[in-house]
Amino acid sequence: MAAEHGQLLQILKQQCESTPVRYKSYHRDLLETLAQVLSIERANRTAPGNVVQQIEAKCEALAELVLKDLPGGTNR
Repeated sequence: MAAEHGQLLQILKQQCESTPVRYKSYHRDLLETLAQVLSIERANRTAPGNVVQQIEAKCEALAELVLKDLPGGTNR
């Protein structure tokens, strides 16, 4: 199981690094958000909760960072 998680994280990291850069630390923030989503999913297996709301919050936080980089936003 640990090998599968390691492989998954490596694939996610490669995919994150191949996405267009939206701001200086975008790739790091994207990978961190994906890791948090995976943690939420894993925690849900042992203690079911409202996963949708938790994941939406993580995605919205990342979207806010992206929007700051748009013209008229507060660039990093």
